[in-house]
Amino acid sequence: MEEAWPKLASAGIQMGEGRPIEEVEEALGPGITKQLKVITAGIINNFDENEASLIQRTRPLAMSSTSSDSSSFRLSAIGSGFLPLIATGC
Repeated sequence: MEEAWPKLASAGIQMGEGRPIEEVEEALGPGITKQLKVITAGIINNFDENEASLIQRTRPLAMSSTSSDSSSFRLSAIGSGFLPLIATGC
């Protein structure tokens, strides 16, 4: 990112602008574009693996819980793949 922002700025591309991906990739050049794609794929893969692990580990807890308190709701929601509760800190 340290290299990407200056290149985008020098090309007149600012954060939040709706530009075609081809234009952004051309401004960044092939090296930075490849780095960002690899990093992004790694982040997505890590998230997917973490989600699967959370679901696998919490599903038995959610299924065995008979309490109706908020913590069992959170486990049930996570067990069904509803992860925004984690992202929002609930």
